[in-house]
This record gives sequence, structure tokens and C-alpha cells, in this order.
Amino acid sequence: VGALSAELDKIDTRASQEQLHQLAATAGQMGVTAQEDILGFVRAANQLTVALDELGEDGVETLVKINELTGETDKLGLERALLASGSAINELSAASAASAGPIADVISRLGGIGAASNLATADLAALGATADALGQSSEVAGSSLGKFIGTLVSKSDQVAHAVGIDRQYLKGLIDQGNTMEAMIAVFEKMEKMGGFAKLAPIMGDLGSEGARASALFAAFAGNVDLLKSQVDVSRTAFAEATSVTREYATVNETAAALVERMGNSIREFFVNSGVVEWITNLLRALMNLPQWLDKN
Repeated sequence: VGALSAELDKIDTRASQEQLHQLAATAGQMGVTAQEDILGFVRAANQLTVALDELGEDGVETLVKINELTGETDKLGLERALLASGSAINELSAASAASAGPIADVISRLGGIGAASNLATADLAALGATADALGQSSEVAGSSLGKFIGTLVSKSDQVAHAVGIDRQYLKGLIDQGNTMEAMIAVFEKMEKMGGFAKLAPIMGDLGSEGARASALFAAFAGNVDLLKSQVDVSRTAFAEATSVTREYATVNETAAALVERMGNSIREFFVNSGVVEWITNLLRALMNLPQWLDKN
């Protein structure tokens, strides 16, 4: 624990030492046990919460869970997978009217079905950003797109027939793990065929959200170029995994951040030196001074 604490104290950030230690505790609660993995989580989570303040600690935890589901953590390691996810979200926010919070919310809502359908974290982020940029709520986007993805994967023949796509072509995309490309192909056909009507019978009852779900599908079908662009932005940023670090550096170098970091360094000096004990003894002596004067 002492060695971990010493490493955490070396991180130069506007976040307080208490916040860094809380992130380490969060890592432990999530089942991260190896010291290097805990440090990696803290380094990445610190960057994400500073650079993407709307994301928050809950959003970081969500990304960890989704990266585990989609296999990104196994491929990249905990720290890089987090930085990659944060970079995708940061670039998507910069490239459109989407913002980090709703993107992370959609990722969370689609994580299970997305992972089961071979959608990568970067693809889920692109779907979230497209929905938010088009003014669709994350709640409706999560439930409607989740049902759409499930229907597409489990009933690809029926979907292909309904929208006029070659069945083997669509099934091949899905079988090869190109589910996002399959979604785009269906949305393109939906636009040419006048919207969601052809798919509605296959997807079944959408309940009370039916009207809003239809509006969402119409928005996606009418903005396929935006979706394609978001997918490209997200996949590139995820692969590079550097955007959130650059944003973090920019935020961390503002005047306010420099003051906070200076304060952290001063507090760390006092905590890790004999100054605290000296001040404590001095204050005790001052408190006892009136009593000593009375007696003498």
C-alpha cells in the first residue's frame, strides 16, 4: 500500500491526492488487484475525469465494464483501453454537437447487446454520438438501437428481404464481425424505401416508445453520412488513443489548474514532512500559553 501511495503522489495533476486515492479505491472495488493495473486505471481515469469533466467517475467505470465486455481490455490492457475509449469520445465531441455524457450513457445501454453482436467500443461510441448530435435521447437510443441490433443479428434474412438487400451479403457482414457495416447498409436502404415501415413488423412491439423509436430510425436513415463519419472518427481516435491525453494536457496547463497543482504540491510537502508535527506542537503551545501566563 505504501509503494502504491508513493506512486500515486508522483502524478502531476490538478486533482487532489485524495481524489487519486479514491480512484485507486474504486479500482479495487471493481476487482482490479495488481498494483500496475491500479496505477494504470488511476492514470487513465484521472485524465478522463479532467479532460472530459462531464463524463465523471461513473462514466469511467462504465467504460471499464464495456471494454471488458467487448474484449478491448484483453487486447490493449486496462489503461490503454480506457485512454482509447476516452479519445474516441473526445474526438466525437469535437467533431459534432454530441457531448461526452450522453455518448457514455448510450455506450452503457448498448454494451451487452453490442458485445454479443461484435460491435466494438468505438462503434458504440459512434452510435451514441450520432444519436446525441441528432437530438435523440440516450434512453430512446439505447433501447431502440438495442432492439434494432438484436433483430438484425437474429433475423438477418428477414431484415434483408424487408429492405431489399442480398441475404447472403448481409449475413456475411454479420458473420465476419462487421455488424456496424451491416447496420449502415440497412439504414441506407431504409432511407431509399421511405423509412422504418418495412422493418416495423419484424421488430415487433416497441411499446410506449414506438413513436420516438420510429423518429430515431428515421433520423439515422436520413443521416447515414453523419453516422459513417462518426464511425471513422471514433475508430481512428480509438486506435491512436492519444486525443484524451492531449486534451488533458491542455486543461491541466490552464492558470486555474496550475494553481490547483501548486496547492497539491504544497499540501503533499506538508503531509510528507515533519512540518505538520512542528505546527501541531506550536499550536498546542500557543493554546496552553494563557494558562501558563495565569500561573506565572
